[in-house]
Amino acid sequence: MWPAIEHGALLHVVEGAQCRALGHPWPPTPGALVVAHHPFRRRLIVKRVAARDGERFVLRGDAPVESEDSGTLGAFTVDALVGLVVKVEPPSANPTAEHEQR
Repeated sequence: MWPAIEHGALLHVVEGAQCRALGHPWPPTPGALVVAHHPFRRRLIVKRVAARDGERFVLRGDAPVESEDSGTLGAFTVDALVGLVVKVEPPSANPTAEHEQR
């Protein structure tokens, strides 16, 4: 999600099932940052909700030329969404950031 989120940043994520109880919208609304399951790889991705059509979400990265998002992966179902990013801390707040690889 560069440039909005720097590599190594510490993300605080509320799981979808817990969002409403903690006062966060779920399903997420356009503009929200979410964590989702990549549909073809065993990894998580962070994207911004660009649009919602019922239970399907268009997710976009902030660097459109470089982003692997709904433009190449298609729409995501609500079941593919893990949770809502509620806080982003800089890499300096993440003690493991300097050891991670891109």
